[in-house]
Formats: sequence, C-alpha cells, structure tokens
Amino acid sequence: MTKDKKVQWHPGFYGAMHLELRENKEDLEFTKELILNTLPLRVDMLVVKKKISCEIQNEIGKLFDKHNLIEYKSPSDSLNYDVFLKGIAYAYLYKSNEEHVDEICLEEVTLSFIREAKPIKLIKKLREEKFDVEQKYPGIYYIIKEKYIKIQIIVTRELREENHIWLNALSDKMKKNQVLTFLKTAQGLNKLDEQNYADSLWDIVATVNQEVIRKIREDEKVCKGLAEIMKPELEEAFNNGFDNGFNNGSISSFKNMIRKGMTKELAQECAGLSDELVEKALAEMK
Repeated sequence: MTKDKKVQWHPGFYGAMHLELRENKEDLEFTKELILNTLPLRVDMLVVKKKISCEIQNEIGKLFDKHNLIEYKSPSDSLNYDVFLKGIAYAYLYKSNEEHVDEICLEEVTLSFIREAKPIKLIKKLREEKFDVEQKYPGIYYIIKEKYIKIQIIVTRELREENHIWLNALSDKMKKNQVLTFLKTAQGLNKLDEQNYADSLWDIVATVNQEVIRKIREDEKVCKGLAEIMKPELEEAFNNGFDNGFNNGSISSFKNMIRKGMTKELAQECAGLSDELVEKALAEMK
C-alpha cells in the first residue's frame, strides 16, 4: 500500500457497529452519514431505538436513549476539545431539524465518540472545564456535566477484547491472536447481512495489518488451523464446482482463503486450482 493511498476506515466502522449491536438489531434503526442540513454537515452514524424501553446488551449501548449520534475517528484523526464541541453542536442541530416543535426531546439524545487511542489531552481539558469523566466500563468513559446531553468516549484499544472483537479490529496494530479470533468469529456468523459487515471490516484489517497477515501465512501450523476455520469456503469450492464449473467456483473460494490469511500453496491445494488459474486469481486481486 502506497503512502498516498488513503485507508477508508468508515465502511469497516459501519460494519463493526452493526456487529457490536447485532443482538438488538430488531430494536434499532441505523443511518450512516446523516446529513444535518443543507450545508455539508453530517454525523457518521445515527442509531434510533424503535422502542425506548429496549435494553441494549452491548456495553457501548448502555448509555443509549431514543436518538444516538455516533462520531468515529480513525487512528489518524484528532479528537480534541474543538472536535468535542463540534459534536455537541451536531447534536443540537439534529434536535433543531425536527419537523415539529419538541418532536425530539433533548434528554433523549446521546453522543458517542469512538477512537482507538485514549484522547488524554481532551480528557484533561474536559476536567479543567468542570466535566466529570467517569470510566463506566473498560474503555468506555461517560462525560457528565449538568445541562449537557449524555456523552461517552469509547476507546477501542481499552475495550474488553473478548466482548468487542469488531471495534477492536479497527486498528493497524492487531496481533496474530486477534486476527485469528476475528476470522474464527466471522466464520461463525450465519446471517448474510452479518457476513457482509464482517467482510467490509476484514477489508480494512487486511489492508492495514499486512505484516501480521504475512506472518500468519508463513506459519504452517496456523495455516492448517485456518483451513479448519474456513470449512465453509472449502465446501463452497466443492459445491460451486458442480454449479458453475469447478474452476470458476474455486477461484472465488481461493480468493476468500487468501484474503483471510491462508498461504497461496494451501489455498491452491484446497481449491484444486491449476498454477495458471492461481496466477489469474492473484492478478485479479491486485
């Protein structure tokens, strides 16, 4: 990846949020890049509770009320006091854009900032400005001040890994065990929309963690474990062979296995492709 190729983090973020909150997906409505007015102002995600009484299972949603604005900051983005105040301004602008007066109650609006690293300078500034900063859960900080809306800052690097696999994947510093856990968990998703969200997130993981992916591919023991994790891909290769002509069906499966960290040699063996088709598939992936 060249230095001037900008990583598109937000598609992965949208997928991660859907997966984090999937236990309550029937209770929630998701809107990404909500435009706030005629000016180019937009918030990254809006999550609306269909029923205010529903209880969100995931820790990141415990603060949620009826209307929940979410701002995601990639590893290269700043989260400073000006950005914090701009987020609050967005929340008030969202409330003021209602069709009818007081249709949206300000007490039912929350604001969440999500970032990999802890914004230490911002937290110091918030305390200087008389905000209470309370770590409610590992990696989740509630920002409290009288007459302000409910606000939280989510630091993905500090979240419990076992509970937040998807948000933890929004990092260019993933470890081998994290990548393997991601792959195994993603493989267990049995609904098409969830698989699609995981795929969009994996595109980010594979792009920004190339070195650890390379090490996984070079580890023969790990690659054999990946073959077990990827049974559905292997079955797809076999089934597609009958449905679409074995070579065409297997090329798709070969690409999936390569993207998920399997060595070229093992993926070729599993998919049953000739050297010529392997080279064709690799060229298409560039």
